[in-house]
Amino acid sequence: MKTNKLVNISLSIILMITLLASCKNKNYVNSTEVFSDGSCFKTMSVNGDSSVAFSQKFPILIDSTWEKTVEIVNKDVNTYELKVSKKFKNVNDINLETPNDSASWSILGHSITLDKKFRWFYTYLTYKETYKKANPFELIPITDYISRDELLVLNGEYTEYLAGRDSAEIEKIRDQITSKAFTWIQASIFKEFSKTLISNVGVIGNPKVTAESINKNKDTVLTYLKLKEEDISDVLFEVDSMLTIYSICLNTNDFKKLSPSKSKAFDEYIEKGKKLELLFDMMADNAKSSVIMPGLLINSNCKTVIGNEIQWEFSPLKSFFGNYEISVTSRIINRWAFIVSAAFLIFLIAGLVIGAFIKRRR
Repeated sequence: MKTNKLVNISLSIILMITLLASCKNKNYVNSTEVFSDGSCFKTMSVNGDSSVAFSQKFPILIDSTWEKTVEIVNKDVNTYELKVSKKFKNVNDINLETPNDSASWSILGHSITLDKKFRWFYTYLTYKETYKKANPFELIPITDYISRDELLVLNGEYTEYLAGRDSAEIEKIRDQITSKAFTWIQASIFKEFSKTLISNVGVIGNPKVTAESINKNKDTVLTYLKLKEEDISDVLFEVDSMLTIYSICLNTNDFKKLSPSKSKAFDEYIEKGKKLELLFDMMADNAKSSVIMPGLLINSNCKTVIGNEIQWEFSPLKSFFGNYEISVTSRIINRWAFIVSAAFLIFLIAGLVIGAFIKRRR
């Protein structure tokens, strides 16, 4: 892992999230059209230079089952658009597509569902796209440091928390929330390191080094780290440096047994650090998505609704603090149900009339 890229990574992530609303760099365009039988037609496109025509730019692998087209967007600047599309029997089949490990977006836990409810005259379809929380360091809840309203501010979402405040006051509040969120993410990373260290005390083989002694010296280690520099995120990802600090604070050299060059104890921790680094690299990425539903749209948590289509923009960091979900519900008229019901009423009325007529004749 490159340390210089991880300096201030946590703060950079938080700052970028606060700017999501103004981000204009749209890398992907995704569209899904859902049909009344539950099938769907998905289209994805991406712009780039001529190499985009021969590369795998999407989070799922594009094989021969996808229809692919390449068009020139701007000949002067050598810009091309790669567009792929495919028909699916149901939206669940999209989840079964093979992830493209060479595309950074594939690290995001993305799933689609379509719930169908029959109510005689109407059928209700609820479509949901969910991106699971992307932050790999989640031992400490973000709400231990900031409120839910403050979290909405970080995510660029609407909240009455900012109502009635001028721009200078809002900027000051954002800075305060950012500072608290920065403290939180460093605390989360440090706790992950401590947990990994404690779970491997048996490898150290020193009776004086126990879970209790490690926890007891936590504040000493943190003080040592903060004396070195205010931003400790780069040190936290240098496992050997952290082990050296613990060796100094607990007066033993046995922590070196857990060095990545000698042990796999911190392999998972290192992989989580790499994922965080990748999320950092994806900060400028953005996707413009849309879903077209059959029938009449009756409910959605999406702000932009045009007819029976919803549109939204998604950055990978939208799901950094928690799950990010888009949902929409539409209502389809079951015309046959009206016809059957009308026919039943006609036969019922006719039966009553005939019965009354026969009764009167008697």
